[in-house]
Amino acid sequence: MQRELRENWLSLSNSQRLRILNDETVDLHERVIYASSWACLARESQYYPKNMPDCKAQLFLGAYGSGKSWTGSHWLVDQFKQGYKKLALMADTLGNAKKTMIEGESGLIKAFEKEGIECRVVLSGPHKRVELNELNFFIDVYSAEAGIDALKGNAYDAIWIDEQCCYRNGIDIWNELMMRTRSRASGLPTKIFSSTTPEVTDLLLFQIKGMINAEVKGNELLVTDQIINDDGYIWVTTAATADNRDNLDPATQAVWDSVYKGTRFEDVFLKGRVILEVQGALWSRELIERNTVEEVPHLDEFQEVNVYMDPAVTSKKTSDATGIIVVGSHQNGLIYVWGERELRERPSACMDEAVSLYKINRCDFIKAERNNGGDYLEEVLENIDPNVCYDSTYSSKGKRVRARPISAMTEKGRIRFVRGECDILIEQLTTCSFSGDSSETEDVADAFIIGANDLLFKEDVGVL
Repeated sequence: MQRELRENWLSLSNSQRLRILNDETVDLHERVIYASSWACLARESQYYPKNMPDCKAQLFLGAYGSGKSWTGSHWLVDQFKQGYKKLALMADTLGNAKKTMIEGESGLIKAFEKEGIECRVVLSGPHKRVELNELNFFIDVYSAEAGIDALKGNAYDAIWIDEQCCYRNGIDIWNELMMRTRSRASGLPTKIFSSTTPEVTDLLLFQIKGMINAEVKGNELLVTDQIINDDGYIWVTTAATADNRDNLDPATQAVWDSVYKGTRFEDVFLKGRVILEVQGALWSRELIERNTVEEVPHLDEFQEVNVYMDPAVTSKKTSDATGIIVVGSHQNGLIYVWGERELRERPSACMDEAVSLYKINRCDFIKAERNNGGDYLEEVLENIDPNVCYDSTYSSKGKRVRARPISAMTEKGRIRFVRGECDILIEQLTTCSFSGDSSETEDVADAFIIGANDLLFKEDVGVL
């Protein structure tokens, strides 16, 4: 029925569509369906592809702004309309599930509103869900960071997962999701829909291995629409930012273009392509060496200089270290990095070192993320030197997501590393994946990424 509705709509010219929408002799309900239905509004890559076989999962590989969340939310609403009884969704964190998948401009609440259904979000307590008011129906909400244990014992008809490229232990989670959709409680084929940026991870390689008609050209895996893997359960579609340009904020597009165009990330984040070499570490030693200078410019030439901290949770010998670094915004438009410190000391000793760097380099602020120890650091600083200026930053995004634009800006030549002042930082940048793996040491690198995002993007960091 939905496919037939879509075919009828797509067969009309723009003038014919306008006449239908404005013709008062046409049933109002029918006009509303044409004006708001996913079947009519979706691009072909966002809808069930023609002649799509009865496969287990659909993988929507989309660049930034290509309509991934809009597609996922409308896909899940469509499963509800088809009679699927048990539904769920998953993001990398509960915060991102709420912010993007549920309450975002393209989220579930807006998609259900088009159907005249109001939703209520419950993310506290044992049951995390989206409840459909007055229908006694709910959609369970999961986070990848909680691991596979939260999923065990549950069975679902359809699950929407978002940005799987940010999942730790992604293969384990994917296999568990396949297990959770093995029964057919509704009598309909069980399904998984994954909307994700096509960043190469172990999970993506696992999913697309053995694809029919796929080929490698240079460093690109040519994944085109209507390709299915030989296991017969994953169908893949792709989308670029440009495909959805008419629906995007021009200022946001400009930020993406300024950061990623002309870098090795352009194909992934703006064109939605699978580039095999863009995985693992985001920096190479050659890239950093190309952007290394011998000394810090005169401090009077800087517009802003801050000390950034990534605090350890504890000060035990076995705990993570506190990373400290100086990052400055020069009047020539470049970002300079120097003065790294890596300490496994009590908070007061770490703050003493940060204050020393603050004074030596005539800094404006000492900064840390308030959702990562920043609150207690301010109290520590107050006891050491209340005259030192402190400020905090905040980010709800994962480490790798925040690191991507900084790597791209390094490639564009916007960041300078001072030789001999960043050795620990360079080691971490060139060996860490920023995937959240607890075996990786990222303390100084995290402090650098906090600082570079703060000075380069300010308010724009939210769109990256």
